[in-house]
Amino acid sequence: MKIVQLFNQSFKAMKTIFLFALCLVFSAMATGQDRILNPGQDEVTQPEFNGKNFEMLTQGKPCASLNDYLRGCACYPEECIKQRVEGTEVVEFVVTPEGQLTAFYVINSLSPEIDAHVISLLKKTSGMWSPGKIDKKIVPMRTEVSVVFKWNEFKDLEPTDFYKKAKIHFDKGSRQLLVLRKPGKAIKHFNAGIRYLPKDESLLMLRGICRYELGDENGALTDWERMKELENSRSKFQEYTGRLNEFKGYGILSELVIK
Repeated sequence: MKIVQLFNQSFKAMKTIFLFALCLVFSAMATGQDRILNPGQDEVTQPEFNGKNFEMLTQGKPCASLNDYLRGCACYPEECIKQRVEGTEVVEFVVTPEGQLTAFYVINSLSPEIDAHVISLLKKTSGMWSPGKIDKKIVPMRTEVSVVFKWNEFKDLEPTDFYKKAKIHFDKGSRQLLVLRKPGKAIKHFNAGIRYLPKDESLLMLRGICRYELGDENGALTDWERMKELENSRSKFQEYTGRLNEFKGYGILSELVIK
């Protein structure tokens, strides 16, 4: 792939590296620091990639960060290129006390091909991680990595594109849910929005309401627990509380967010 331009951009307050090709954009974000997966402890040290001596498969150069490794080795699966699949893949895994990676779980899937590709790249870093600690004691700990796959024309490329696309789906889903009371139609839009922004509090909250209304209580709790871990979950809930109290899952959502 011919690289046209390489530079650093800010993507939702995290350091993100974008590689610009003629029609394809890829970026990787290691977000273990961004999501505390073992809350409630006084002193938590998240696992950290430590692959400085690892030679990147594509360039044979030392790898100073997980971003360096993923942006050098990741690529679009051919079938996903044909279908113009895009969004934010999120994969969670456990870092063992020995720095090995295990228990991979895809939180936000873009396609089976991308799932397999990202997991295969992460598996190659097994043994190159400093383990997490709780109260200075080394323990197995979960963390996650987000990888952005973006398809666009180079001349139209903007880092905010995902926010614009997610907002379109959010607005349509909100109307279906809050105005027309049709959770079955609303959830399709929230699913589409979450493909782009899997850590958006409002999308997770309202998709959870839809799931609960449709009988998927476990799915609703998963969305709301994930929402609760995010910084603005309480304020987002308060914005909508007057419009959600007629839905069946409102009481459970309220308890999760407020406590």
